[in-house]
Amino acid sequence: MAGTSGGHWYHPDGTPCHEVANAKGTGYRNTNVTDARKLGLLPSPTSITGVLDKGFLNNWAKEQVGKMAFQNRPAEGEDADAYAKRMTKLAYQQVSDSAEFGTQFHEVAEDVLNGGKVPKDWAVYINPILEWKEESGLEFIEREKVVVNLKQGYAGTMDIGAKASNGAPAVIDWKTRKTYDSIPDEKIKPYDGQIMQIASYAGAYWGEERVLAEEVFGANAYVSSTEPGRFIVVKYTGKQLAEAYECFLSACGVWRYMKNYD
Repeated sequence: MAGTSGGHWYHPDGTPCHEVANAKGTGYRNTNVTDARKLGLLPSPTSITGVLDKGFLNNWAKEQVGKMAFQNRPAEGEDADAYAKRMTKLAYQQVSDSAEFGTQFHEVAEDVLNGGKVPKDWAVYINPILEWKEESGLEFIEREKVVVNLKQGYAGTMDIGAKASNGAPAVIDWKTRKTYDSIPDEKIKPYDGQIMQIASYAGAYWGEERVLAEEVFGANAYVSSTEPGRFIVVKYTGKQLAEAYECFLSACGVWRYMKNYD
């Protein structure tokens, strides 16, 4: 997974280019904007929406650092800068752990939805998805599909391109999220930008005309990484997706301006 200094990039034909060879030729490093300019790459929707302030996530990050500082006092002789770096590293370790779970989940889900068997250790996470798909009458057309929008200049990997039981086009995006059994009626609130991510995939796959005409629907399907078996779906109407797509296009313009990238 690309780090914060890089991002997800794609060639115009949809081929991923998240990493490039390092200067010494001894390995690979994350692709950056300079590399992308030279290679003519397309940024991912999450790279584009990265220019937007995400207040909820920023506040969450600050809270995690504060909690780590409360649990871990400065070591003898440790200065403020070193202590701050150590606490930040500890706080973001759980982000790395969550990302690893999310990556594994995506791999297992893709395999199962392509006809593979449900691994015993993952049944508690995957079975609720299969039940939801069956009960809702959804038809999964594409799985982990790279979609490209050359007109707007972006590309990304869509989790699921689907059709509802009435034939309506849709895009579904898997998300793993920590939940807590101490909050039994806890509602999942999508993070800022998640609906725009879905709208961008819909624009690239189903066509932006259909998205703006409010014909395409979407959903974030949340799988709890801390409460095995908890599965929550947040649905988006065609109107919501159309509005989100228009916002995403504005973000595209801001991103290109800030990165001096066209």
